Amino acid sequence: MFKREKGGTKRQKKYSIVIIPDDGSKIKKYAFSQRGVNALKVVFVCIILGILGLGLEYGNMIQKNLKIKELEEHNKELVERYGKLQTFEEEFAQFKERVFKLANMLGVESKTLSPSENISVNQEVNENGLSENVSEKPEGLPFLKGTKNWVSRFFSDYHSGMDFSASLGTTVISTMEGVVKFAGWNDTLGNIVNISNEETGYGTVYGHLTKYSVTGGEKISKGNVIGYVGSTGRSTAPHLHYEVWLDGEAKDPRLYVGE
Repeated sequence: MFKREKGGTKRQKKYSIVIIPDDGSKIKKYAFSQRGVNALKVVFVCIILGILGLGLEYGNMIQKNLKIKELEEHNKELVERYGKLQTFEEEFAQFKERVFKLANMLGVESKTLSPSENISVNQEVNENGLSENVSEKPEGLPFLKGTKNWVSRFFSDYHSGMDFSASLGTTVISTMEGVVKFAGWNDTLGNIVNISNEETGYGTVYGHLTKYSVTGGEKISKGNVIGYVGSTGRSTAPHLHYEVWLDGEAKDPRLYVGE
């Protein structure tokens, strides 16, 4: 207990803590000055404020962790939904590929984008696959004349190109003049060829190739053979992934392949 000691007006006020043992042993007395008591009060208040601050911070951490877990669960759900959607698209592409092959076997005319008139009027491809016509922008389909192909997936916000189902090993040609910016492996598109034209700002990408026949830095003319249709990378069936870019922005290839 605290005991206030009385004294004269000039004496400093003091407080004492008296400890009286139950076993009758010597009483212990601890005296504190007014300044010491005030200091203890300040320390006590600081401890209480510190405990309250730690409690609030701990509460905020718990709330943040709960929010993070909620976001992780939502992200996991979105990933699962995207995976299911991608699986459905791949299965649908395989189905269309089987329909296309069956139609060819039965001699049924399939709705395809024929490149016979899309590249240019009276275009001729020589033995080296070099076109006599040069275009400032991508034009026509990335296939030789008479090639059978089927559009299995169009351009969208989630798909930066256009997919053409075609037989394994089908010849792929460049739809524009430019320089091979990159020819090699991509984890998603497998073997790719990226052709760029700095003067026009256009670029084209050809993905899932079984192999490519050009090298980085090589100058390419429209109609040059650059590779062959494959199923490399994230692919479940032979097809060509074709992209058109302008000044770093992906464009819908349908604007360039023709009707």
